[in-house]
This record gives sequence, structure tokens and C-alpha cells, in this order.
Amino acid sequence: MDTKEKILQTAEELFMRYGTRSVTMDDIAKELGMSKKTIYQFFKDKDAIVQLIMSRVFEEERQQLYKIEAESADPIEAVLKIAEVTGERIRNINPIVLYDLQKYHSQVWDEYNSFCEQDARASVVRNLKRGIEQGLYRSNLDPEVMATLHLVCMDAIFDQNITDSISHKKYDLGDLSTMVIEHFLRGIVTLEGFQLLEQYQQRKTHTTQP
Repeated sequence: MDTKEKILQTAEELFMRYGTRSVTMDDIAKELGMSKKTIYQFFKDKDAIVQLIMSRVFEEERQQLYKIEAESADPIEAVLKIAEVTGERIRNINPIVLYDLQKYHSQVWDEYNSFCEQDARASVVRNLKRGIEQGLYRSNLDPEVMATLHLVCMDAIFDQNITDSISHKKYDLGDLSTMVIEHFLRGIVTLEGFQLLEQYQQRKTHTTQP
């Protein structure tokens, strides 16, 4: 791994753990065991590091959505796979990261909103249409409306007021994201879809048992 990639990898780990605002260039240099001068040879400032890291993150998530869609046997399996990877990803991110992006990195925040609206939302719409066509989701659903409602619910888990109100339950954000996705899925399936969902859930239970 070259020096630039080491800087990006270390900075990403620090940003996701502590947020972008509280991590300084000094912190990154100290973690890497190198001088700030070396970092500035590759990046003009911290914002440039944040922009490149987040652009990569959005692209990785975009490609992952396409990969899951292409490799899943049906829309329900796709949703369950997305729930799994989303939950794991969120567990490794401090919620303050999104707040910092919104307040201190406007260009990155715009890119995040664009990803949510164009890529994540489009993926949900495609899944809903496919599920309706296969008789796994209810035929009276409006994919566009349901996709919007679902993403609003997903955004809500990062709302401090909401998470504080259920923090005594000791759920992490990854657990909450899985709950939201599974609740959404159970609300849209037909009887056939419900039976298939139960099969997937039972299979997962059996494979995770010691």
C-alpha cells in the first residue's frame, strides 16, 4: 500500500470513529507516525481527504447495491442481504459523522443526498417493482411512494431525539436499521412473499446457531 492510500485508510478509520470535526491533521499524522508535511504533499487540507474518502464510500455502496441485486435469487433475498450489510456498516460509524458532513463539508453532504435520492432510492424502487411483478409484494403498492417512506424511516435512526428515546433498550444503530428494513419488508409482502421470508429467516437462524 502506498503512502497516499495509507493516509486515506487511517483517516477514514479515525473519521468513522470520532467524526470529521474532532479529527485534526495532527491526529492523522500521529496515528500514521509521519509528519503533517508528508500528508500535505498529497492533500491540500482535511476537507480534500474527507471528500475523496466519502466519494469512495458512496461508490462502494453504489456498486454493492448493484451486486446484491444481480446476485440475489429474488427481491426478498436482496432486501435481507442489504439489511445485513447496512447494519454492519452502520455499526462501524459514529452517528456524528453525518452531522459533521452536513455542517462542515457541504460538497460531500450534497453528494450524500444525491446518493440517497438517485441510487439508494432507485434501488428500493427497482426492488419493489420486481417484487410486485413476481407476486411477492402486494400489487396495490406505489413503488415511488413506498421508497420515499422507507428512506425517511432509515434516516430517522440517525435522529438524536429518536435514538435517545430508545437508548435504554440497548440497541445499536445497526440493530435499529435491521429492524426498520425487516419491518418494512413484512408490511409489503403477499402471503407467498411472507412464506419465502420465513424460509430465509429460519435458514439464517439455523446457520447462526452454535
